[in-house]
Amino acid sequence: MNQENTKFVKLNVGGKIFVTSSQTLLNSPESFLARIVAGSIPCITDDEGAIFIDRCPLLFEKILAFLRTKRIRLGNIDLDDMLNEADFYGIQPLINRLKVCSSLKRATCGNNSFSGHIPCPNAVSENQSSTTTSRVLAVCAADKWIAVSYPSGVACYSTRHFTGEAWSLQQGSWYRDTRDCPKLLALKSLKHSTIDERSEQLLVACSTSSFQLYIWQQTVESDMIANSQPEVIAIGVFDLSRDVDALFFAGRRQVIALGYAGFFAVWHYSRNFQYQESQKITSYNDSGSMVFFGHDSGHIRYFNVETLPVRMEDNKIILTDLYRDGDHDPITALNVRISSNSILSDFGGGNQFYFEIAYGTASGGVKLITEHAELVGHGPQLLFNFAVHRSPVTRILLSEQYLISCCSDMNHVRSWQISRFRGLLSRNPLPVPNSSFKMMQLEPKEHCSGYMTANDIGPHMLNESKIWFIQKVTPGATDLFVVCAHDGTFLQKISSVDDSPITSYTIIEEWCRAGAPTQYVFTGHENGTVQVWNLASVKSATNSTASSNISENNLVTRMDLKDVMQNHRENSLSHRKSCAAEDNSVASQEPSVDDILKMLDNYDLSDTSIL
Repeated sequence: MNQENTKFVKLNVGGKIFVTSSQTLLNSPESFLARIVAGSIPCITDDEGAIFIDRCPLLFEKILAFLRTKRIRLGNIDLDDMLNEADFYGIQPLINRLKVCSSLKRATCGNNSFSGHIPCPNAVSENQSSTTTSRVLAVCAADKWIAVSYPSGVACYSTRHFTGEAWSLQQGSWYRDTRDCPKLLALKSLKHSTIDERSEQLLVACSTSSFQLYIWQQTVESDMIANSQPEVIAIGVFDLSRDVDALFFAGRRQVIALGYAGFFAVWHYSRNFQYQESQKITSYNDSGSMVFFGHDSGHIRYFNVETLPVRMEDNKIILTDLYRDGDHDPITALNVRISSNSILSDFGGGNQFYFEIAYGTASGGVKLITEHAELVGHGPQLLFNFAVHRSPVTRILLSEQYLISCCSDMNHVRSWQISRFRGLLSRNPLPVPNSSFKMMQLEPKEHCSGYMTANDIGPHMLNESKIWFIQKVTPGATDLFVVCAHDGTFLQKISSVDDSPITSYTIIEEWCRAGAPTQYVFTGHENGTVQVWNLASVKSATNSTASSNISENNLVTRMDLKDVMQNHRENSLSHRKSCAAEDNSVASQEPSVDDILKMLDNYDLSDTSIL
């Protein structure tokens, strides 16, 4: 196409016709459009001879406006979408302006919640190869410590550095290699205090892909200096023989590993390691020193990890039958709540205890059983029975005020507000339905328990007023969303400060000697770093004034998977408002993207070093 004999150019962009002059398109000489006009690249035309470009016509309107006037206002157009479009057309002056806005929008120092990061250990980086990455596989936290697993080993760090205490990141930190790739991780912190000294004891447990269980012990003295190396004792490596689906600490310092196929193993600090076959386990929960199993036969059984009762003839751990579902339905979710004045040693006759158990079944039932001192001798009694789910219940939680359940249908959540009389559950009035929403979280093609444990959506009960879901929509997402579990209120957005995908996360509440407890989220990333987020500014849902749904289009933006959204549009996915309205008081004081672009109208960014 010759510029000299052509005054007008007709473009068909995504089915919409645009007419402009060739001189307008040549205002950015190195751009895709200028090269089309100059004839340096081939183009295709429609039936009417218009040059066809298969791009979004709405975004092209902004592109053409910039070529005409050297100015641009985005309005409701997303900045990232506009930047991607400008990059496609190769219009460098526009790219420079949008990058300035983007750099102000995304600070590498994070927002007010960001508290710091932990770099990838040198030992992990040195072991990295073409087949082994430095990605964080799992993060777990306990008190003021976190344990992190990498493809080549496990590290432990103190989080005091991120709370403002005079404590360096190196104090108490350590790294240990494992022969195989870690799969599941667990951490326990024990505090010891005497007249002369105070110390902490850490226990770290890790299961690997070769069915090995590693356990380490570390003692941290209160006067440890930054350059001192902590004493880390390898308690042992134990053979599990089979794939492990869950790994956790119960009681004071016992490690429990179990497989849903029907086995569990216990490491007891005084009785060493014990492995035992069992009936197929479909759910589990622990409370105090008690461990509860739900089985596919509808039974709920338990044992005490402190006393660890065994049979004399074969030295097998005794599992005590507590309850059996009336429909013999498999117990697929289990949550046990024991009152603070309970005797946790055992459920024997004459003990003044009070416990409540909420469980879900494979047929979608949500049930609540209870037993207290007035019912001793009668066994647990079925108090409530709901049939609101049509898919297996996968998660359940009972708090002081709410009963929350979640099924396998795109994590459909139902919640009820319950009533109590003198601390006991009451049938009068009956539980009131509180909310119904979905917490979609897509899983990788190769489903494994290690990924689901490291990316546990919740609900996480930090205290009675803060029960949260932590949502990661897609496996490679760089954002997490904190959502109130009992009503679906959006509370906080967590975005990776370096745009590295989040591979795992955990949440914990840390208590202080004075003041309110603080909630922390630790996110592990593809590049091997761990980022720390302080959620103290997040208000409980009962006190929150901003609570409205995130639109489907906003969720598509988070997912970047429009086909998935189309397939599940009928599910009415319920989430909360976008981060643009996350904090109106702050946003109202900051210049908008269009304000910044207006300031840059007559400024040549090619002469600056900001890009």
